[in-house]
Order: sequence, then structure tokens, then C-alpha cells
Amino acid sequence: MALDASAVPQAATNATKISSTSPQRQSLPKQSQGRVPWQSYRRSSNKEKLSFIKTILGECLCEPPVSFTEGLGGFGRPTQFIELHGIEFIGLGAVSDELSPPQRITETLEQLILRPERLISVGVLVDKDQQQQQQISESAQQPLIVQNQHQQQHHHQQKASKTMDEDGILTEERQILCDKVSETVPLEVYKQNYPNDASMSKVHQKILDYITVKKFDSAIEEFNRELNVQMARPNRGNNKYLAGITAHNIAVMHVLSGNCDQALDMYRQAAQLKESAFGKDHPRVALSLNEIGIQLFAKGEFEEALALFFHAKRIHEHELGVQHYKVSPGINNIACCNFQMKNYKNAMIMFQEAFDLQHNAAKGSSTELDLLHVAIALSNLGYMKLRIKEYEEASGLFEEALLVQQSVFGDDHNKAIQDTLSNIDFANAFHS
Repeated sequence: MALDASAVPQAATNATKISSTSPQRQSLPKQSQGRVPWQSYRRSSNKEKLSFIKTILGECLCEPPVSFTEGLGGFGRPTQFIELHGIEFIGLGAVSDELSPPQRITETLEQLILRPERLISVGVLVDKDQQQQQQISESAQQPLIVQNQHQQQHHHQQKASKTMDEDGILTEERQILCDKVSETVPLEVYKQNYPNDASMSKVHQKILDYITVKKFDSAIEEFNRELNVQMARPNRGNNKYLAGITAHNIAVMHVLSGNCDQALDMYRQAAQLKESAFGKDHPRVALSLNEIGIQLFAKGEFEEALALFFHAKRIHEHELGVQHYKVSPGINNIACCNFQMKNYKNAMIMFQEAFDLQHNAAKGSSTELDLLHVAIALSNLGYMKLRIKEYEEASGLFEEALLVQQSVFGDDHNKAIQDTLSNIDFANAFHS
């Protein structure tokens, strides 16, 4: 069905409400009523600074540090690293376009590349002895951990989860190994809460600058230098653990540069390095497996992609709990494979499950990347609702996706928002 371009309204200039020029969008649809407005999930600018000790132990034992690694002296010498998110979440795009698999990946990527710094997290890796590890393990059972509380630990690796700060905002991720603790913080949260951090190395600062201005080839060069050192001397410091993270970062840079074949090779290398260092069932391994699956999806190799998505999903469920938000990308991507293979019933079930997980998690999240994932989950589910002719519900899901996108993109009338507006008009054309 061809859409009349004149029927597609302009994006709202105010990111927190629908344009008054479109009467049917004056208020949230029934599906959205009773939900907290998306803009309320964004972090307040006058918020108190986080204490790094608090994010690790759950208690503020001292004044908030000015450095991301300050206060860790008793926990061993920390090693700072940068970790990049890949595509993670496949979107189906505009209903009227009927995109091919590689086009779906490209359109999803276009949302991320608008501000690639959204993909960056800053982390530290710290040694732990057994006594300190036990202290951290006990603190991981505190109410601060809002995910996988009902899950019990059955092996040497402790679980990773988002933590909730005093304002109820999920921002932090913790992963505890038998001898390592790694803490990662999204770059936007890091900048807000550690504005005077002196622990950032000049090399990492240079890489961040390159990524921010989209000089991806320059960032790849710097990451390659790091990887060469880490692989040449794997037993020095934390090099063995960092090599897989660095290889994953290089792969992400290749994706952003459009070098998909090189990206696939690096993701595979990253997965191997991470398995060797962290163990084959570690969540960081699952991140790379998920990205390998996405690249295979783009090539139309759906069976192989499905196997990897299921593998990543099982790792996250086992390590983090079945209700953890990191399970949702794998579920969403499994649904996309089922959709491409015309298994629509299975796709609908999986899209609903992915939406439920991502939607619930994002109610406590302040990061723009999480909100973009929510918008994709909303749009994918709406796409499937259209296929079974549930037009009103589909329209409501697309309306909510538009609100989420506007809370992130503001006045930027980009392709993602255009697609959502197109989907709304498509649904309303059948519903009216």
C-alpha cells in the first residue's frame, strides 16, 4: 500500500508530547495510559553524584570520589577499559517498505550512528582475593540488585545486573568473577557522575573523541594497538581479559564503518578470546555471539543466526536470570529470524516477550540506548499486530514508540521517526 506523503505529520517539536496539529495524537493511546511518561526516566541534571564505592557495595562508605577508580585501592589495582555496544537489537523498520534482512540491519544501525557515543561504556577491571570476593558476593544479595533476586548462584561466577540508585534509576552493570570484578557505566552516566575523573587515560580519551566525531578508522587504529599489546603479553596485568573486549570494540567500529566482513571476523575472534579468559558461559561472550548472529542474519543465514541467538539467550538467562533486561535482545533477534522464515506465530510470541522484558527494565533506566531498544521493541511488536489485523493496538504501540524516540532524538526528524510516523498512518488507514 502506497502512503500519501502529505498524510504523514511532522514530528513533534516538543519531545514530551504529540503535535497539536494531529488530533488523533493529542493523548496517549489506551495501551499507554497508566504508564510513567518516558521523559520521566531521564536522569535529572541536578542529581547527586554517584559514589563508586556505593555502586560496588551498595553503601556509601565515604564522600563521593572525583575519580571513577578512586577508592579501589583496597581492592587491587584497577584497569580501566572502554566497552562498545553493537547493534544488539534488530528492528523490522517501516511496514510499507518490506525491507530485506540487510536493509533491516542498516536501518537499525542508522539510529545508532547518529550519536555513536551512545554505544560507549567506561569500565574498570579489578582483582579480588577470596575474602573480598565473598564480601562483594554478599553485597550482591542486597535489595539494590533489582534483577534476578530469585536466582541462586550455582558456580564460581557471580551474576551481573543493573543496580538502582537512590532515585530508582537503573544505571550500573556489575560482573563478578572468581578473581575479577568488572564495573561498566554508560558514557552519559559516567560523564554526569564523574565530571572531574582523572583516571581516564589519554589513549582512551583520544578513542572517545574519535568515536564522537565518527572517525572510526582512527579509533580502529588505536584499538588495534591496544589489542596487539594485550595479545603479545597476555599474562601481564589484565591483558588476557581485556583482549576479547578490545577485539569486540574493533568489530563494532567495523560495523559503523560499513566493513561487515571484517566485523564478522573480529566478532568471532572476540568470542574466542572472551571464552578463553572469562569462560564460555560468561555474559560478555554472549554479547559477541549475539553480534555474530546479527551479521549472519544480514547475510540471510537464519538457521545459523538462530543457533547463536539461542546460545546467547541461554547464557544470559543462566547467568543473569530469565527476567534480566539483557535477555531481551536475544529474544527479539530470535523473533526477527522467525519472522524472516515466515514462522509468524513464533515471531509474535517472541516479540511480545522481548517487549515485556525491555519495557519493564527501561522504566528504571536513564540511558538513551536503552530507550532506543524500547522503541525498536515497541515497533516490532506493532509490526506484528498489523499482520494479524489488530490495527488499534498496533497504532497504540507505534504511538508509544514515537514518544520514546522523541524523548531521545528531540526535534531531529530522522529516518527512525519517519518510519514510525509512516507505521502510525499505515495502522490508522486500516483502523479508521
